[in-house]
Amino acid sequence: MKKKIRYTFIFGVLLSVFAVLGCNNSVGGGNNGGSENNDLISNFAVSEKGMTWASFTWDREDDIEKYELDIKSNQYLINKNDELPVKIANLEAGKEYDAYLYAYKQGSSVYDKYATLTFKTNSVGPVENLSAEVDGESIKLSWKYITKTDINKFEIYRKVAGETEFDFRVAFDNSSYSPKNSWVDENVTKDTTYIYRVDSRSLYDLFPSEEVTILADFDNLNLTATSIGMTEATFEWDADARFDKFLLYKDLTSKKEVIPTDSSVKLSESLDNLKINATNTIYLDCYKNDSLVKTIRKNITTKNSGPVEGLKSSISTSYIRLSWNSLSSSDVSKIKVFRKNGSSFEELGEKTSYNTSYDDTEYIAGVVNEYKVITYLSDGTESGSKEISVDASGYCSVTFNYGTYGQNYNNKSSEIKRCEKGSKVEEPRVYIKSNYNTQIKFLYWSVSTEEFSFSDSINQDIVLKAIYQTKPISNLEVKANNTNVVLKWTGITDVKYTIKLTKLSTSEITTISDIETCSYIFNSLENDVQYKAAVYANSSFTDVLVSTPVETSEFKLTKQHSEWLVILYLDGDNDLNDPIYFDLNEAEWGLSQLSSTDDVRILALWDGWDFASNNPKDKVSFFSNESNDSTVHTTASTRLLELGKDSRTLYASNGGIYFTACELSPDTLDLTETVDWIENGEVDMSKRTTLESYLQWVNENYDADKTILQFSNHGGGPRSASMKKGNYGRRSMCWDYSNNGDGDSFLKTSDVSAALSAAGYGTDNKLTMIMEDVCLGGSLEETYELKDYAEYYVGSPNNIPGMGFDYKAFVSSLKKDADITTIGSKLVYSYSKDYTMSDNEWNAYFTKLGTTADFVTENGLAEYVSYLNPDCSTLTFVDLSKIGKVKEEVDKLAEIIREDTTQDKRIKYDVDSGKYYDTADTSVPVPETAVSVSRKEAVKYLTAYFGDPIYYEGSFGSLKDLGYMANVLNKVYLSSGNTWLAVYNQTSAVKDALKEAIVACWRDGYKKASYYKSNSGFVSSYSSSLYGYGLTINCSVWVPHKAKDGQTYLFEDFADWYKEELAFGRDCSNWAALIEEWFKISD
Repeated sequence: MKKKIRYTFIFGVLLSVFAVLGCNNSVGGGNNGGSENNDLISNFAVSEKGMTWASFTWDREDDIEKYELDIKSNQYLINKNDELPVKIANLEAGKEYDAYLYAYKQGSSVYDKYATLTFKTNSVGPVENLSAEVDGESIKLSWKYITKTDINKFEIYRKVAGETEFDFRVAFDNSSYSPKNSWVDENVTKDTTYIYRVDSRSLYDLFPSEEVTILADFDNLNLTATSIGMTEATFEWDADARFDKFLLYKDLTSKKEVIPTDSSVKLSESLDNLKINATNTIYLDCYKNDSLVKTIRKNITTKNSGPVEGLKSSISTSYIRLSWNSLSSSDVSKIKVFRKNGSSFEELGEKTSYNTSYDDTEYIAGVVNEYKVITYLSDGTESGSKEISVDASGYCSVTFNYGTYGQNYNNKSSEIKRCEKGSKVEEPRVYIKSNYNTQIKFLYWSVSTEEFSFSDSINQDIVLKAIYQTKPISNLEVKANNTNVVLKWTGITDVKYTIKLTKLSTSEITTISDIETCSYIFNSLENDVQYKAAVYANSSFTDVLVSTPVETSEFKLTKQHSEWLVILYLDGDNDLNDPIYFDLNEAEWGLSQLSSTDDVRILALWDGWDFASNNPKDKVSFFSNESNDSTVHTTASTRLLELGKDSRTLYASNGGIYFTACELSPDTLDLTETVDWIENGEVDMSKRTTLESYLQWVNENYDADKTILQFSNHGGGPRSASMKKGNYGRRSMCWDYSNNGDGDSFLKTSDVSAALSAAGYGTDNKLTMIMEDVCLGGSLEETYELKDYAEYYVGSPNNIPGMGFDYKAFVSSLKKDADITTIGSKLVYSYSKDYTMSDNEWNAYFTKLGTTADFVTENGLAEYVSYLNPDCSTLTFVDLSKIGKVKEEVDKLAEIIREDTTQDKRIKYDVDSGKYYDTADTSVPVPETAVSVSRKEAVKYLTAYFGDPIYYEGSFGSLKDLGYMANVLNKVYLSSGNTWLAVYNQTSAVKDALKEAIVACWRDGYKKASYYKSNSGFVSSYSSSLYGYGLTINCSVWVPHKAKDGQTYLFEDFADWYKEELAFGRDCSNWAALIEEWFKISD
């Protein structure tokens, strides 16, 4: 079987190929006879044709179910039982066509046989489809409209029924470009039957038409237009028993059926969509038993102005729509729509004459809405009006109020939606206005004060209000440490924040409101208590709800543990403000040099000095981001800090102590606000209570395997205050200039031990080391006072240069698992490198002595001047566990001296000159009047007076190096003729005890150190075998001293506080009694 090729041009091509090959192209009957080909349909032929039609026939076969005839790409289906021939109409005159015929067996979609032929329609012939109709009181003849024909004239003939001959009525030309297809005969008589014929004439032939018969029935049933508008008209006509149905229409698409009743006299109907200001032909078809009996025709002329016509309405939840017929070709220029409000109509909107509807989107649900539609001419004159009522009682209105911050998709702040009663309304989307979309969000719709549910049915009008909420914060972070908890978050503009803190054990809630920054610090939380916090954002905009909370995870304060904890007590509230502040920078730099495995934490209580000049340039901000803010705390204030790392270059120089300090690391934490004992940015560093509060705070919040306490400030040694009875002479440090620090306010040695005890330190809880970066701190009295509170001590017997310790070297030495003895020894070593006197400094000293460097060198006096020079820097590192032994040996030595009554064989005293003489010194002649003194008195001369050259001037008095003093007595009382074996042996015991206690020590000297001992580095010294040097002991001096008050003091008074306040004075009773006996208490 062959599959049907649907495209006719392809089939034609194939036929041409058949012809070339000698095949018979007359497939099946047709004009060329049959074929022996079994695939072809037999006798397919045109049986008859006209100008616009053709009839086809062929031989049917019993097994063929249907045929399909294709002409000009149009398919015509012929079933098995349809009659032949088949007539195909709507062809063009005088045109050649290809016809294809396909035969299909039952159930097959592929043709079984086929046939084809070519034919041409006639270009001339009789008119086709001739018809006649009563047209008013005329008769209209119509025939098929034919183009491309060779007919050039039509002749109309008429006769009355019963007559034999036709009368010629009219002839008129026809053109292919303007063909004729109708003629109206106005000369007719009512109730006469006429027979018409329309003959066609070509250039050579005449073609008579078929005849058509019509009764001139002019009875129009009194069809009348009772009203005529622009687009509509109402018609009335008589009911007639001859007819049982009428169709009134203007064209075939708008027929209106009217069925009369038995009692009908007059019938009426309206038509719309008429042409404006034009003649409109109206038809009334009259039927009897569904058969058309007659058609009545009437022409009317419509108006060009007036009210809208065809006014009607429809209603939905969105709008009431009023619609009307188009007035676009009328004189109406505009149309206004009004809705009744109370007793009057209010204008809703305006339309042009081209518009045919108006949507009232704000109609009133639940009531009847009354409308008026008015038309206007171009000059504003009212052309007409019509009213219409629309029942909306079955609907509810829902008013959506978007408020200040939101809008709908049309950028409106309110809208009305409706729904049928008992139904649901759809929730609209809310668009936040651009001015607010970063701060707030839409939350829900509310009715009254309750949230509205869109799943509920609505049975009455409601008003819904959009409720907005502040957007929540983001990126909430909580950092809990030992002193406080810091919350940080990413915020939004125009808000304040509220934090609700919950104590989980009791569910107690604390609320903190009106927070303006994106962070908050909790400073007073209980240790080891679980908390949780929630942060809310509160918009400054009105009618905006607080945000949903963003919660933290659970947190608590816990002590921060580290291997090393350094506690800095930095009293810069005096003329040492700048170099002590620089210690902070050095410590930060030292932290930056540690590795990630090193575990060091450094705390600092800093108190600065507000310079007397009150010059703004002297007031330095702590941090770079505070430098231009006049409200921030400067270095003149008290700050509690936890130092961070800072590897930036330290740009302050060591060439003097008065310079502007560097800013602190951005990683340094300012914890000042976490405590209540710092008030108004100031504390008195000279008060014991300040030290107690600081140490207690440290112990509450920090923990470490090894803890080091450090002090930085001035130090004066004993008798360092003004000479006011009852208050002078305490071994002291930490003057506070903001709190009368240049007078009687200072931190006594006994204050330090009391504060340590109050903070919980003692024999069972010792600090690893105490560092006193103060002058004249390295004494036996000081170390003995602190021996029960620390394991080691670092201090200087002499004054400390203004820049103090090297905290870069010290902090960077705090390595993981480092040994404290190594750390202390390194500190001594770095100190020796920092403060070794230069040749120029030594030359200046020699000039004061009246000598020269060459003379000193040539005469072997280098060691002597090294011991003699009081400006040589010193530093001593002490094992405090061995200090008790030193005290015991000193007490025994003092007891030996006190109880001895023997005259000394070496030292004499001359009453006349008031001087002591050492008979061993042959360079000084001894007067004959000089007499021997007791050995007790001789020891006073050798120790308290100038017999011992290593001494250090305190603010008002001198401190003697105990080791050197013991060494002098040891040598003096082993000399021939002056042996004092008990003192010799006991001074050796004192020296041995000192050697055990002093881990490392250094004193500068000329060309090399006076003495040096350390397990870190190497410094050459004169007294390498005398490792007992490096701690002073208190002795008075007899040199007159002019004080600041202008008076001269001899300082031969015993300090009453020595045995009352100092632990050493109390416990080393023989030494205290000895110096009391030497220097009686003044009245």
